[in-house]
This record gives sequence, C-alpha cells and structure tokens, in this order.
Amino acid sequence: MKEKNRKSDLENTNEIIERVFNSENPEILLEKELNNPFENLKEQSKKLIDIRQKVEDTLIEANLAKENVVIAGTKEEKSFLERINPLSKSSTEISLDKIQGATYDLSRVVVNITENQTIFWDYLKLLSEITKFLFNLGIANTASNNIVVRYLEKKLANASKEELDNLAREEIENVVERLKKQQEIESKYENLKIEMRKEVSSNREIINDLSNEISSISNLLESLKKDNENKNLEIKKIKEEIEFLKEDEEEVDDTRSMKFLYISLGISIITLIIVIITFFLKLK
Repeated sequence: MKEKNRKSDLENTNEIIERVFNSENPEILLEKELNNPFENLKEQSKKLIDIRQKVEDTLIEANLAKENVVIAGTKEEKSFLERINPLSKSSTEISLDKIQGATYDLSRVVVNITENQTIFWDYLKLLSEITKFLFNLGIANTASNNIVVRYLEKKLANASKEELDNLAREEIENVVERLKKQQEIESKYENLKIEMRKEVSSNREIINDLSNEISSISNLLESLKKDNENKNLEIKKIKEEIEFLKEDEEEVDDTRSMKFLYISLGISIITLIIVIITFFLKLK
C-alpha cells in the first residue's frame, strides 16, 4: 500500500505543478515537494552503500565455500590410529560431511546474493521513478525548470559520497543536464518567437503601407474614371451641339440659295424687260 501511494505521488506531477504555481510562494512549495523523494533516495542510497560491503563479504564466503567443496572431494590419508579405531569415520563419511558443510555454506551465499540482488533491483526501480518524477516536474514550465535545477545542483553539492552513491549521483546529474538542455531549447524557442513576432510586425507594417498605397491608387483610378465619364459627357454634349450647328448651317444655306435664286430670277426678268424695251425703241 505504501509503495502504491509513493508511486501515485510521483506520477501526479501535473497536480503538483498546478497547486504549486497557484500558491503565493511557488519556489518554497516546490522545494518541499522535491525534498521527500530526494531524501528517500539518499536513505536508500545509504542502504545500497551498506549492501556493497555485504556483497564483498558474500563473495569472500563464496570463494571459501568453493574451496571447501574442492577440498571435500579430495580423500585425505587417515593416520594409523584412525585406521585401527573401529569407531572412526571412513574416508567417504568424512568427505560427505565436508561436502554437506560446503553445500550449506554455498546455499547461504546464494541466499545472501539473492537478497542483495532484490534490494539492488528495488533501488534501481526507485531511482528510475524518482529521476522521472524530478524530470517531469522540471519540464512542466520554465519557472519549475529553474527551481528544480537550482535545487538539485545545491543538493548534489552538499551530499557526500556516504549520503549519495555514485549511481544515484550520475542519474541526478543526468536529470540536471537534460533540464538545462530543455532550458536552452526553450530559450532558443522564445527568441525565435520574438524574432518571428518582429518579422510579422515588420511585414504587417509593409502590408499596411502597401494596402494604403493600393487604396490610394484605387481612389485615384476611381477619380480618373469619374473624370473620364464627365469628359465623355462633355464630349457628347459638344458633339450634339456640333450636330445642331450643322443642322442650322444647312438651313441657312438653303435660305441663302433660295434668296440667290430669287435675285437671279429678278435680274433675269429685269434684263429681259430692258431688252424688250430696247427692241421696241429701235422699231420706232
């Protein structure tokens, strides 16, 4: 049950981040959340350091047990008194006793190794869960990243080799390195967003200027179009006036022609009268 609750606490990073950054002092609260898993890791790390000595002792016992098995399989020469003593054990019985003792020693070594392996694998599992938890807290946002990195760097600097074994130290340092790379990536991303905003803003100004120019040109074209329509109307009126004048001119020409015809006819009549009068005067 305790293991289940611990795993649940390590997995609820999103809830922790939400609670932390909705508080008045997020850094203090987040460091408290980091303390429990880190102190747990130190406690288990101390156990692992103790186990190493036990492992070394177990290996020594294993070598002794192996030597005893080899010795047990070798028949020893019995002394004269042992050979004539009817109660003394035979060489086979002595060998069997030694083999049983060596077997017991080997079984005890195997049990110790199995127990140590179990503790070691549990430690590796815990180390994996805690480093995953620390990393997930760190990548939640930029603020949590900075807090987790500072916290872990401080803890690594203060923790001695007796408090934190090399494996745990390497894994924590790896988490710090990954979070710093995450910071670098986020920083580059933020800078890229700023540059893109500037570029978009600059392009927006250019687009606005072009839009204004296009609008001005459109207004100018509309004005020219209206002027052209007005001029076309004026030209049409002038054409109509010219046509009207042409019609008046034709009427005037017709009137002049009639007058000229009447005058010519009158002159012809007068000339004819003069000729007739002259003719009659000559007859007299």
